[in-house]
Amino acid sequence: GHMDIGPRTPRDFEVFPHIEKLEGRISGEQILCGRGLVNVYRAVAKADGKPSPFTTPAEVTAAALAKTDPVAQEALETFVTCLGRTAGDHLESRQCRTIRVME
Repeated sequence: GHMDIGPRTPRDFEVFPHIEKLEGRISGEQILCGRGLVNVYRAVAKADGKPSPFTTPAEVTAAALAKTDPVAQEALETFVTCLGRTAGDHLESRQCRTIRVME
């Protein structure tokens, strides 16, 4: 949670300045939770000058999965990408050699 998450792609550099920060930085808590998805959604909308009518993670997720709101779709994609990056960084920092995926 307290691990910093930073922009990596040109699009990240457009969106991340609009993500709500705590104590001057963007940490896992700002993105990788329910309120974090809404935070990312609002940041994507603000970066593009578009409205952000959804206020709950469920609304953002539903619109993204239904493909009815491109901002929600990008927010969910960004959320999942950041989750994957963070998981990969965590595993690498622990020098993990094997990953077990449970179904």
